[in-house]
Amino acid sequence: AGNLGKAVAEAFAARGAKLALADRSREKLDAEHRRLADAWPKLNIMPVVAAVSSAGTVDALFAAAAERFGQVD
Repeated sequence: AGNLGKAVAEAFAARGAKLALADRSREKLDAEHRRLADAWPKLNIMPVVAAVSSAGTVDALFAAAAERFGQVD
């Protein structure tokens, strides 16, 4: 996750939002998941290894988030 993605995730986490996190790197994704979960233990986080450079991947990510969370804003 880049600095912008981390800042956005943290801003939503601070507001108690459910998060779908995506990164191409499992190591970076796991590290960010742990960082957010440590800071907000009750946070509902869905980590997904994915490159969001294609529309199909983004569509699949949104579908998975909608299935898990019931709604995507």
